Amino acid sequence: MLHPKMHCPRLALGLGFCLLVGMALYCLWVYVESSLPVSYVPYYLPCPSIFNMKLQYKGEEPFQPVAQSQYPQPKLLEQKHTRLLTLTPWLAPIVSEGTFDPELLHHIYQPLNLTIGLTVFAVGKYTQFVQRFLESAERFFMQGYRVRYYVFTDDPTVLPRVPLGPGRLLSIVPIKRYSHWEEISTRRMETISQHIAESAHREVDYLFCVDVDMVFRNPWGPETLGDLVAAIHPGYFAVPRQQFPYERRHVSTAFVADGEGDFYYGGAVFGGRVARVYEFTRGCHMGILADKANGIMAAWQEESHLNRRFISHKPSKVLSPEYLWDDRKPQPPSLKLIRFSTLDKDTNWLRS
Repeated sequence: MLHPKMHCPRLALGLGFCLLVGMALYCLWVYVESSLPVSYVPYYLPCPSIFNMKLQYKGEEPFQPVAQSQYPQPKLLEQKHTRLLTLTPWLAPIVSEGTFDPELLHHIYQPLNLTIGLTVFAVGKYTQFVQRFLESAERFFMQGYRVRYYVFTDDPTVLPRVPLGPGRLLSIVPIKRYSHWEEISTRRMETISQHIAESAHREVDYLFCVDVDMVFRNPWGPETLGDLVAAIHPGYFAVPRQQFPYERRHVSTAFVADGEGDFYYGGAVFGGRVARVYEFTRGCHMGILADKANGIMAAWQEESHLNRRFISHKPSKVLSPEYLWDDRKPQPPSLKLIRFSTLDKDTNWLRS
């Protein structure tokens, strides 16, 4: 057995050796860090294999159904049918006329020097709506802010030239032509997420995705900005959720159980911070691909997947139907004005 006095030199020697090794490793780390070039790649940039239609996703976890949560349906119309709900049960504001001060919001957001993106798809006969859409956007959408329009089209040669105001740009993004409108619809989420990953994440701070066969009728401003923004569908804002046209087949990744759902959201309007929109559209695209691999198409294509995802990924801000109205419906007393609405048109002819 060693004498206690013999432990001290060995302990001191051991501690000294550990100290020398630690200093050497630290110096090596500093040298490597300073010698490598600095680069920044946003965390939401995808691996190209994510968009492989054969579902060969490296590192992707298999789809797991979201656990059901039962709670009473939030009603947009409160006790008086002329008054809208202003806050969701998860504390997200519901934006409508009278719930915000536009001048105050302008003073808050204007110094931030933001750029807001706006995507539309002008495919086939839908190119006829581009001019009216852009002219109305120039008049009402995000006045006083930098705006970048992204028009996805299969025929750039037929798009009209619309004069744009200062700080407002138009990017025409060519896309592949598809023979069926259902294929165009299901490809929308993929196209948006891919474009965000390739370029839009460097160009805009917020991104809204809307339909081209619509027009702005009143100001749409920074009151709509949020992390993840949904718009309540004009056809289902006053009905029980049992009547919502959710995908009810269990085999689909867009499946929604009878006791689930908050509001039925329209696929014609959604948006938010560009990184969150990327994550959202990518998630919807994954669900669409999983359905395609199983030979299933959800009841309302990408809108079904959008609603499924908004149940499990709650929007941080909800827009009332005044931001997504249907011109074929009379304006109810609960909506003080209409800001964005779809045009009355022959949908069957457009999709033929």
